Amino acid sequence: MKKYMLMLAIALIASPAMAQVDIIAVDADGAGAGLVANISYNVAGEPNNVAAFALDIVVDAGTIVSIGDFHTGVSTAGDAGYGIFPASFDRYITVNGNGDVDDWAGAGGAYSPAAELGDKGAQDGIGTAGVTVELGALYKGEPNAPLPSDLLLTVTCSEKCNLSVTLNEIRGNVVLEGAGAPSSVDLSQATAVLIDDGGGGECFTPADPEELAQWVAMGKPECWCVKTHCHGDADGLIEGSSKKGFFRVHFLDLNLLLSVWDIEEKDGVSTMVGNPGICADFDHAQEGSSKKGIFRVHFEDLNILLASWNLEKDDVASDCDGTSIDPAAGTW
Repeated sequence: MKKYMLMLAIALIASPAMAQVDIIAVDADGAGAGLVANISYNVAGEPNNVAAFALDIVVDAGTIVSIGDFHTGVSTAGDAGYGIFPASFDRYITVNGNGDVDDWAGAGGAYSPAAELGDKGAQDGIGTAGVTVELGALYKGEPNAPLPSDLLLTVTCSEKCNLSVTLNEIRGNVVLEGAGAPSSVDLSQATAVLIDDGGGGECFTPADPEELAQWVAMGKPECWCVKTHCHGDADGLIEGSSKKGFFRVHFLDLNLLLSVWDIEEKDGVSTMVGNPGICADFDHAQEGSSKKGIFRVHFEDLNILLASWNLEKDDVASDCDGTSIDPAAGTW
């Protein structure tokens, strides 16, 4: 136990730095799927990773039933995230004679970021209107670090409510690795967020929480909500004529893709936020390598577009993750 807590303590000892960390809360579900919020983060304009989060999550109606979908244990390249929970480490985690942990689920699977009732400076906990969560990251080598933008956890609520996230000062707020507190933490996208069983008005609700986190990090581009977007439809429009045919994926979509071709992501920071060219990111992911460059719009996106090239408009499937925008009328 000393090994893990010492490593976390070293990560938290620091001096002030310039950085912005965004905390984002969105209704995670489509109609009828429940009352669940995704809580994610984004480190903007800063190469440093966050070492730890200490957050209060509160609702203005009902209670917080549970939290879930959080990473547990050490962060690795194949399974990255914030899996060290100071609030419950001593209670539920057993460290073996070699200083390692054999079971990160903890006794009875109870290891969780949530502080418990009676913990100093914490909300009352699961089953009440507020919960305090603490999440830290441990990893060896930069390839194993948590992502600069990702899901932290999900929150299930008992009824329709407005959910807000605030910093827990007593437990450290947000701390950067080797650099102390960030210059700012933006909670504007995690304040009074409507959580209901109809999706909360969000137009993009993928099943993959990482994909949702990407949408949020990219500024929630409306074009991703088009139900034909994932098949190469960048603009949501129909082009062509009765003589030559009508197409969903054609020259306007190709021109938009080419306009942002080879724009490189720098130092883990996307240059595509607010750029109309983000609409040509059909796979909603980065591609490339540190050697050749990292790109949001590249060959995977081009291949998606070409797969739908010259298909008549009704032959392009409308099965993407958009919910509130139907391109059937030809505009969005």
